[in-house]
Amino acid sequence: MNRKCTHCGHGYEKEEGFFLGAMIISYFLSTLLALPLLLFLCFSREVDLVTALAAACMIILITGPVIYRYSKLLWIHLEERLKH
Repeated sequence: MNRKCTHCGHGYEKEEGFFLGAMIISYFLSTLLALPLLLFLCFSREVDLVTALAAACMIILITGPVIYRYSKLLWIHLEERLKH
């Protein structure tokens, strides 16, 4: 991630622990993406529970880092909205 916005110059590097909320948002969104697959596999009765959970965990592990970058941007925008 860039240190500053190339358009407006807003600094992305904040104090330590600032992006903890972004991590929570990222985990929540990744879990929401994995939940339909998990429910489908659990109710299809062709796949056992362990395999269904493993597939859901793989989706969370793959989408988590991708979504984290965008959740940081969402967290910055949320902070800016609440400041004003």
